[in-house]
Amino acid sequence: MSYRVGVLDEVRTADIPSLAELDERLPRKVAEIIRALYTDPWIGAEMRERYNMTVLAGCRKVAFDVPDSRGRERARKRFRFVYTNEPHDASIANIVVLAIGPRDRLAAYRKAAARQGRRRRQRP
Repeated sequence: MSYRVGVLDEVRTADIPSLAELDERLPRKVAEIIRALYTDPWIGAEMRERYNMTVLAGCRKVAFDVPDSRGRERARKRFRFVYTNEPHDASIANIVVLAIGPRDRLAAYRKAAARQGRRRRQRP
């Protein structure tokens, strides 16, 4: 399979540094997810139309977290990695990382919806 994995500039300059402020292990976890996308573009769960964020229908999400201070996995993953496969059918040409951020208050999803909306408006 041959496709390109791209990360939006906003993800590089805003999302990942803000995760590093929360826990220095989070950027490494993000890098592991990006690396996994090179071998399997369907690692995330498909998103549905919800919360008035229709632009995210067809995008995918990966829940992730780092172990707590005692080294135990958390029951509920606190962060979301949102990306899209383009086109959405079986012959993927590009994977675009839209947003990475906290699950709390749908922060990652709201950022992803805004960025995906801008990307769609910019296309000819």
